Amino acid sequence: IYQGNSIHSNHSWGDITSIQKFFKAIAGHSRLRTLTLNSSYIERTVCAALAPLLQNSNSEICILDLSNNYIDDEGASILTSALTGKSTLKKLNLAQNGCVTVEGWKGIISLLRHPNCMIEDLDLRLNKINNDGLLSLADALTKYHALRSLNIDQISAGITGWQAFFATLQSPNCLLKDLHLGRNDLNGDAIISLGTSIISNCTIQSLNLSCNRFNDEAAITLAH
Repeated sequence: IYQGNSIHSNHSWGDITSIQKFFKAIAGHSRLRTLTLNSSYIERTVCAALAPLLQNSNSEICILDLSNNYIDDEGASILTSALTGKSTLKKLNLAQNGCVTVEGWKGIISLLRHPNCMIEDLDLRLNKINNDGLLSLADALTKYHALRSLNIDQISAGITGWQAFFATLQSPNCLLKDLHLGRNDLNGDAIISLGTSIISNCTIQSLNLSCNRFNDEAAITLAH
């Protein structure tokens, strides 16, 4: 569906030729700013067909939604190459792409380290991001200034990864305003670590901790 400067689609794809024709056709829409392809059975073949559009110097896509698809590590690598240095992209939604492993997510996260990256809103919820992936994200946040909203609800990290990530929130380079951490089985100690870090970070304005494991001490720490 083409509406003004947005294209929204959530249907499955045909053969590779029709996929390539579709992306070639929309590449001609110079005012295209939003491309939503959620729940569209996107896998590596579609990622490869999409890459030329994303790499096109005339493309000014600001919002890209590829959530709830079948992207794997190869598809993630294709997207990483296509989006590296893409300064027009402000919002990237890759939620619920369960075929991507931690190696694929490390590639996606590396986008944040590029000096031309301007992503402000990143949605990675419901993905297999373990401690290594979360450590990679933490490292990127110490070097990246533009990110304002991060959704990592229901990922696969453990306490070690979370404690390292929460410590990163104290970095003066971390300017997050909205942080979503719901359904991560965070216990009282982890939440206390988060609360201590937030005290040192005055930029966070909205924090989602729904469906985690609070105790009284954790609640008191956050309240302060």
